[in-house]
Amino acid sequence: MGVQAMDLCFNDIVKQGYVYFRSKHLWIYRRCWLVLRRGSSKGAKRLERFSNEQAANCHCHHKVTDLTKIRNVTRPPRDKKKHAVVLTFNDDSPKAFACDSEQFHVFMKPSQCMDFNGECNLQITCDTLLLWDTQNPCLKITSWPLRSLRRYGRGQNWFTFEAGRMCDTGEGLFTFQTLQGELIYHRVNAAVLATVEQEDWLCCDARK
Repeated sequence: MGVQAMDLCFNDIVKQGYVYFRSKHLWIYRRCWLVLRRGSSKGAKRLERFSNEQAANCHCHHKVTDLTKIRNVTRPPRDKKKHAVVLTFNDDSPKAFACDSEQFHVFMKPSQCMDFNGECNLQITCDTLLLWDTQNPCLKITSWPLRSLRRYGRGQNWFTFEAGRMCDTGEGLFTFQTLQGELIYHRVNAAVLATVEQEDWLCCDARK
């Protein structure tokens, strides 16, 4: 009885979501649902690829990539494909996939601007920061347009930013405890610079 209960509660999923896998023959990206599983008694660490989220929930037929045979993991230049990752295997064969955005597991510190604090997922898109509930990944807590950020910074175990008054939360300082503070900072900074560059280009184009 105890063993069965423990088996039902077992979860080896590290991360899951929609990504774009590059086709071997057509060299185009196809959308699919990807599940990253840690190594356990259920199997080695691996990627499971499904046609969509519903197929994953129903345990339909899927492709499995054994991650124990990977030699190298790299990120291609952002001008080629944003949020992309290339896996190189021991036999030198590559496999590439990309996402529309990136999410990071963070702990939001208490703030005077919001009632919410605690575990959540911070998503970085090309123009917005979004905060998602960890228990219900489809529940958006709030969001901040990148153009409304007044400043942002990071430390070894934290990331912080100051939002302007035009944000849904109003103006204020928000701090997140995370082991990926440096990485989050660089992702946000790159997205902000890209947004500014695009706006400058549109302004120059409008003057012509």
